[in-house]
Amino acid sequence: MSGVKLKVAVCGGGVGGLAFAIAASKYSNIAVEVYEATSGFSSFGAGIGLWPRAWDVLTTLGLGDHLMKIASSPPTTDITHSFTFRKSDQPTGSDFYKMYSKGHIMTFHRGQLQQSFLQYLPPLCLVHYSKRLQSYSRQPSGEIQLVFRDGGHATCDVLVGADGIHSAVRAQLMQDEAQIALRSGRPDAAEEILTAIEPIWTGSIAVQGASALRIPLHPTQYLGRNINIMVYPVSQEDARCTKGPWTAQVDEASWLEEMSFDEWEPEAKGWSKCVERPTKWAIHAVKPLHTYVNDRVVLLGDACHAMDPHQGAGAGLAIEDAYVLAELLSHPRITKSAIHHALEVYDSMRRPFAEEIARRSLENSKWLSLHYDNFDFSGSDDVDIERKLREMGDRIVEKWMWAWSSTVHESLEQGKRELDKFIDNMPDCPRYRCRI
Repeated sequence: MSGVKLKVAVCGGGVGGLAFAIAASKYSNIAVEVYEATSGFSSFGAGIGLWPRAWDVLTTLGLGDHLMKIASSPPTTDITHSFTFRKSDQPTGSDFYKMYSKGHIMTFHRGQLQQSFLQYLPPLCLVHYSKRLQSYSRQPSGEIQLVFRDGGHATCDVLVGADGIHSAVRAQLMQDEAQIALRSGRPDAAEEILTAIEPIWTGSIAVQGASALRIPLHPTQYLGRNINIMVYPVSQEDARCTKGPWTAQVDEASWLEEMSFDEWEPEAKGWSKCVERPTKWAIHAVKPLHTYVNDRVVLLGDACHAMDPHQGAGAGLAIEDAYVLAELLSHPRITKSAIHHALEVYDSMRRPFAEEIARRSLENSKWLSLHYDNFDFSGSDDVDIERKLREMGDRIVEKWMWAWSSTVHESLEQGKRELDKFIDNMPDCPRYRCRI
């Protein structure tokens, strides 16, 4: 792409948006500007986890040495005891499964991770604050004009929607796609497309808080019917949640009464009772989209695949999206007229992959609440319960292995080859699907 420089606007300065800016800024043929809706990046936030597959991307981008200093524990390639699963909705709880993985989940404080990403942005990568997108439009030149709620304007060659589950970019992209469906005589398809604008409730409620109790040696999940408690450290520097904006403030006594831990073991009761300043929110997700791209507009992270959190995959998938998108847009043969080819390859790689992980995460959420194979975990024989719990543990690990046994690099190389074929005008080239 000699002599050609793409102007890329990123709406959203979360983990995915900043990861894209870091990855893309390594290439001289891409100029990136980030438009963040808030007035500044906050130190507030919960803990997030990154499995080895996502950590591999961050080390490729050169962030590994710095991020190790704020992670809950150092990275490893050894076989590691990564989770303990414990049945706790009974007077005497018992560990029923230990999950081992090649490497482990590394947990970070979200605010610290964002601040670390900001430090790695080059000076030429500008970050604009208080820039909440109102709309965008395509100009005759092919550029995209952005209009912000404060009345400001900007133009770009590529718009990256990394603006989270309530994405304004997704809303307009879906509206544009619905118009295409209507013009082609598919009103039912148009109506279905529009249903993806608003997030949907997953059926789960999350309560989060910090505790003064000693954290278990290994991250532990305490399981009971309809409820599971996960205990893990957030970071090396501070394993407690800080005060910040809450979705809903919850009185400790009221949420304990609502959750009903009366029949649970003392250890799990202890965790439930010592949660300080609990927050409560309904977990929402984005419906599976029929596309992540429209012309020169593309979605990544929660903007296109916000999901149930029970594989700890959300932030990692956003980082993968960001890296893949940056690598494809920086392809040396990309011109402005070929941008849509890069985005089509991105969509064919990332969308099926994210949909599969979302499906597995939803399965995990059911299994970790003891909804497995229509089995009665409270009224069955102890031997049958133990057998079923082991079987469930095996399936949880089987569905989770992608996070440490695969990398994004192989699929990316195949995606680059597909992009070459697109540019060579080979319409018979089959699309590559990122495999787990």
